[in-house]
Amino acid sequence: FGSGIFSFQSLLKFKTSWEKVILYMENRPEWLFALFGTLLKGGIVVPVDSFLSPEELDNILKDCKPSWAVVSHSTAD
Repeated sequence: FGSGIFSFQSLLKFKTSWEKVILYMENRPEWLFALFGTLLKGGIVVPVDSFLSPEELDNILKDCKPSWAVVSHSTAD
């Protein structure tokens, strides 16, 4: 579990601390890797329900203006 967190953390290349990272995926182990990896890197996690409509997702993206988005294959479309 820890190795997954640290692997994800090493992928994040923040320009500043407190960058926002959207987590837009269904419940899966990778969600936890992204959550804790982002927090350990000093980022802000914005969890987003994978069942939102495209309009709802668009509103959240416009409001929070994330630097990063973590998605799964099923939510990437």
